[in-house]
Amino acid sequence: MAKRAGRSATLWAVGGGAFGLVTSTIVIGLGQARTIPFSAHEQATRQAEWTATAAVPIAILGWWLTSSLHRHRAAMLRKLNPDLGPGEPFSNPAKAGTQAPVKASQSKAQS
Repeated sequence: MAKRAGRSATLWAVGGGAFGLVTSTIVIGLGQARTIPFSAHEQATRQAEWTATAAVPIAILGWWLTSSLHRHRAAMLRKLNPDLGPGEPFSNPAKAGTQAPVKASQSKAQS
């Protein structure tokens, strides 16, 4: 996705690693602060639970932050608006202040 966005893959890898490290540290730290294990088995079980719990926000936030680069989103938009070609940007004519193009058959019928 970094190449598609015209960015450095190394920078994306370092940024993603830092994002994962910070997010997992916060979630696991809060989880450990919430519980006080009384045995080594309970401590290992809690660590496994909070590690799995930390993966959920990393996956959700990571997907959400990079969703503009996902190909399936572009494919869905093409299905919803088939008038756009593969190279045309997905813009909303109402937001841009322009009108949608009128087909030739409609303009002849009105004349």
